[in-house]
Amino acid sequence: GEGDLMAESSLSANYHDLRREVGSYYGFGRVPSDFQPADAEIVESVLKSGLRQLYFPPPLMDRPPHQWTFLRPTTTLTTTAPYTDGTVAIASGVVTLSDGTWPDWAAEGDLKVGGTTYSVASRGGDSQVTLDDANITVTGTNTYSLSRPAYDLPDSFGTMVGTMTYSPGVSATQSIERIGENQMRALRQQSTLSEDKPAKVAIIPITKVSTASTRFRAQFYPSPDAAYVLTYKFTVLPDKLTVDDLYAYGGAAHSETLLESCLAIAESRMEDEPGIHHGRFLERLSASISYDQTLSAESLGLMGDRSDGSEWPMNRADNRVTYKGVLY
Repeated sequence: GEGDLMAESSLSANYHDLRREVGSYYGFGRVPSDFQPADAEIVESVLKSGLRQLYFPPPLMDRPPHQWTFLRPTTTLTTTAPYTDGTVAIASGVVTLSDGTWPDWAAEGDLKVGGTTYSVASRGGDSQVTLDDANITVTGTNTYSLSRPAYDLPDSFGTMVGTMTYSPGVSATQSIERIGENQMRALRQQSTLSEDKPAKVAIIPITKVSTASTRFRAQFYPSPDAAYVLTYKFTVLPDKLTVDDLYAYGGAAHSETLLESCLAIAESRMEDEPGIHHGRFLERLSASISYDQTLSAESLGLMGDRSDGSEWPMNRADNRVTYKGVLY
């Protein structure tokens, strides 16, 4: 219910706040609804670049670009139990189902009949699917199992972090190992594919179409024999801010960094060179990275007894940056 929703911090800079500050910097005023259309487009472009600069920041000193904890959320994927209703007959690669309805994911399925597994190419309706191999004919009335090995991942999926794990209570001895697409094809070329708890997963790009960039799909081996809730962490490919999506990832803790990122973009486009806001952005970026590192055990670095007199990793001075001779 609505009572379960968490309130956003009142210190978070939202879409309207950022538009006001960038508009004011350019001299468009502080009322976004009064911006001229061309001016509004300039502000939108700056906000998008400012977000990109924060989400995918430049390296500081000799360190690699930071990966934010807030862009690596944990989510779940629920597998589908095999479909077995009715019986099938196969003629020249066309599979006709009696006393059942092919599920809407049938085109992604593996059809197992008489101990042999066939890959499905397309779903032609509630009672018909076509196999990849048009030479297959299996006469008579046959029991079968249609399992679902592949699942589309969220549109915002960038890459998987770590491994997939089963829910507590599932008697799985280990997490699901991630393998390459070529290894997955090598496993799946067998005609006696089994249905069981998935032990391996491959992340496979879906062909780009005109309306969307590359998306990804998770393919499992063996094909799931039941509905399992699998948990995994992934990197997010964020969207821009809008009136319906007011807040950026990171929240209040990184709002000042986001504001300076946007103003630094505006400044560089107006002056054709970095200026005071660029320096402030680097200062805020350093502070945001230090804060973010305290939130993730994965970013704490090596443990040391400092018996050699070194204060590392406690001394974080190497995370500071110099801009125009000033150490931030």
